[in-house]
Amino acid sequence: MLAIAITLPVVELHAPRPEDGDLAAAYLKLAPDYAAYVLSVILIGLYWAHSHFSGKLLEKTCLL
Repeated sequence: MLAIAITLPVVELHAPRPEDGDLAAAYLKLAPDYAAYVLSVILIGLYWAHSHFSGKLLEKTCLL
């Protein structure tokens, strides 16, 4: 499920359309979109790591 959550936002990222041949400026216009995607991947990764390792910790501490 987490792989889907990471993959779906990529659909909203689009290749830049350079105006007047300035590809760098076109990428700079899209920088907030790319930054939001990177931030979402980091947050989903942190969520996964927390849920994964907290379960391992619970297994070690629960001796039922």
